Amino acid sequence: MQLEDVQQQYQTTDLLRIRVETHQRYTEQPLDLDQACTNVLGLTGDEALLDVGCGPGAFLRHLRAQGHRGRLAGLDQSRAMVAEAAERSQATGSSDADPLEWFQGLADALPFADGEFSALSARHMLYHVPDVPAALRSFARVVVPGGVVLAVTNGVRNTPGLADLEDALATEFGLEHSPDTARPFNAGNAAEQLRAVFPVVEEAVLTSALVFTDPGPIVDYVMTLSVAQQAADDPELFRRVHAWLTGQATRELAARGGTWRDPKSVGLYRCTSPGPVCAR
Repeated sequence: MQLEDVQQQYQTTDLLRIRVETHQRYTEQPLDLDQACTNVLGLTGDEALLDVGCGPGAFLRHLRAQGHRGRLAGLDQSRAMVAEAAERSQATGSSDADPLEWFQGLADALPFADGEFSALSARHMLYHVPDVPAALRSFARVVVPGGVVLAVTNGVRNTPGLADLEDALATEFGLEHSPDTARPFNAGNAAEQLRAVFPVVEEAVLTSALVFTDPGPIVDYVMTLSVAQQAADDPELFRRVHAWLTGQATRELAARGGTWRDPKSVGLYRCTSPGPVCAR
């Protein structure tokens, strides 16, 4: 995904929220990703942790609610995401005794000192970074030697049915086809890239699927993706895109016998930081 596409996708939190809620409601084998990440990180509760690509800050609020006592900081390139994270943490009282910290910045140029954190998480964001190796070196720099870095990413080709539907939409309306978003960093190439920076990388890949029995959530999801969003500034085109998607999803669902099952996977990678020497 090009930088301008990322900026468009995350200039508000609405599109991301719809996709997150879709995965929460329609996943065949529900995964509590926040808890799974907490378990993989092996946190004791006292670590200073930086969440890169924090979005609206759900993971850090989860950690604080679970009793994490150490410093918790979140960074995102989107001003809208950082603003919502701050607003939500204030609304839940997370800013009182143990405030959550929020920063706007880039993953490959983290605005923190060497070894400032003992743990770092980067969930579903590295495939958006133009220079993944630079981001990984930046992660290693800000984490203490022997600290933990957790990277989370998608499978090589998640939800192929939805991807094919989006591709058909681009063809039908002469829109620009969506790039393979996960290609720069996915479960097929993540371990190799991580091992170029971190001496120890432990991998766990979890498989599941989205399951739909109604076309509505299929259409809602695809309407948030980059191809449909090309029509967002043209109300008439946007209406036609929505109508076409509704018809296609309805027919495809019927062809599948009333149940649309779209496989997906998520890779969790626990890395041990080598310290500043590999960040040069």
